[in-house]
Amino acid sequence: MYRSGEFRLGSVHPHQQVGHSVRNLRPLLKSILPGPVRVFEGATGLAVNMRPQLGAQVNAELSNPQPIVIETERLILRRLTMADLDALAALYRDPEVRRYFPDGTQTYEQTREELEWIIDVYYGQYGYGLWATIFKETGAFVGRCGLLPWEIGGRTEVEVAFLLDKSYWGRGLATEAARAIVEYAFATLPIERLICMFEPENSASRSVAAKVGMTMLWDDYVDKYGLSHVYAIQRPVSHAGSAERP
Repeated sequence: MYRSGEFRLGSVHPHQQVGHSVRNLRPLLKSILPGPVRVFEGATGLAVNMRPQLGAQVNAELSNPQPIVIETERLILRRLTMADLDALAALYRDPEVRRYFPDGTQTYEQTREELEWIIDVYYGQYGYGLWATIFKETGAFVGRCGLLPWEIGGRTEVEVAFLLDKSYWGRGLATEAARAIVEYAFATLPIERLICMFEPENSASRSVAAKVGMTMLWDDYVDKYGLSHVYAIQRPVSHAGSAERP
């Protein structure tokens, strides 16, 4: 499971309300810079994000299918594109799917902003993020699962995140995806551990975390969204030389 606080660059949440200075600058920046402009206020100043015209990008994505990142017995995980917006928005407006998200359901435009952030920041700066999760038997878009960076206590943590359409719950698919993500992360990233964060009441996410080998790290982690349980798994000895260490 993942939380609304994922969409952060460092310690700044891009969905938080920005100051008057940013709001006043946005019209000026839009008037002098080509294409759509997004402006964020960060800890060290302002961040400007320029994107190509959406229509051209979607057409390019439709004609250039994304390569597979992870494949399991029943699932394919690939990079999300703007062409996935409708399917992702359908998941994000479902109150059952979003039950344990502090900010609840999302509108279409909120989902668009989140998807743009995944593509621009996570893929662009980290090389990983949330991936479209496809049910191989039918080709259906059934969720988004992947890896998310967090800054906790001065340390970069990487979270295993998973969210599936409720019609696919109870089949072991979240565990199948999470197990493969753990294997992929330790094989490709210079990290010593992976974490999973969820609200104490979220027994389904706790079960998935335990099934992939995670154990309780903290039962008292509190951020502005409230109390979370944090589970973790250490890098296996078999992966000790799989990725370059920092």
